[in-house]
Amino acid sequence: MLGFTVNVMFFLLGNREKETAEGTSIEAKLRSKLLRDLYHELFYNVSYFNLIAVASIIVATGLLLPTPEVPGFLRGLQPVEIYVHWLGTSKVPTVVSVVVRGCAMFAFYAISIEVVFSIARVIGRTSFYFERKMGEVRSLGGEDQG
Repeated sequence: MLGFTVNVMFFLLGNREKETAEGTSIEAKLRSKLLRDLYHELFYNVSYFNLIAVASIIVATGLLLPTPEVPGFLRGLQPVEIYVHWLGTSKVPTVVSVVVRGCAMFAFYAISIEVVFSIARVIGRTSFYFERKMGEVRSLGGEDQG
């Protein structure tokens, strides 16, 4: 999904249109303004999705990290032995670990839901932008079936 939006971003940045000539019709100017507005909206939607997707990847990577352990060669030191004993007997590190992990999981799921809604918005706006940019899309038969 991130690759799709990056491709859309490069397309948008590569296809900036200049202002139309002064002698064009009012309808053409309105269409041009609509396309510019859609262009800016789509650009910001894609930028937002990329930001949220990267945040999701960072949080997911943080959840995959193992819990740190004290290396064996440091266990012989007196302060480290006291710390390891405290870790084994106290409930505080366990509670803190559960709370931090729970908050991280909540953040991950909230960001994941936002990613799904954001990509749906980007795909919908991209389709709408290209439909407007190409003009009216006719049916496969070539004539309206009205």
